[in-house]
Amino acid sequence: MSEPQDLLDRLSHGDEQAMREVYQRCGKRFLKWASRQFSGLSRADRLDAWHDAFYTLLVNLDNGKIKRLVADICTYLTAIGRNCLLKRTSHHRRTRPLEDCPPDGAHLAQPTEMTEYPEDRLRQFYKAVQALSPQKRRIVELRYIEGKSVAAIREIIGYASENAVSVTLSRALQEIRDGMNDKSPGTA
Repeated sequence: MSEPQDLLDRLSHGDEQAMREVYQRCGKRFLKWASRQFSGLSRADRLDAWHDAFYTLLVNLDNGKIKRLVADICTYLTAIGRNCLLKRTSHHRRTRPLEDCPPDGAHLAQPTEMTEYPEDRLRQFYKAVQALSPQKRRIVELRYIEGKSVAAIREIIGYASENAVSVTLSRALQEIRDGMNDKSPGTA
């Protein structure tokens, strides 16, 4: 791997080769570590955490939050991914298994179905999902409603790489999170 600062600079300038290098090398390392430390979570959950970590790195670089790392980039990504995994194992677990969700996404149109959450939060979630572009909404549905793998989604949607699917999925999830946290007038 390149020198750490050089690699960081290449990533911040959108160098696809650097992204592939970090994604593949650090991803293998993270997933191996996560399978030992979080064996109770599914491979899909561990992979989602990896995608969130990788996306967070790219966003932080893009926003100028990272100028230099004092640790190895894989260590940085593992720390972010670890936090994502911890959130998945805490009280934020899914209240409804994926296999119980209808494949057409019809349950998203009925935000009051899941009574474990306050109704206003369900409306926020529904609005955030509906605000996604059709492409992002389709990718979210394929992944979380139909349970498709990133590789399968790449083929269905016709993306050039699995990384493109992962980044789009991570951005969609971030948009949903942002929509859920939006306190502007007119939102629940």
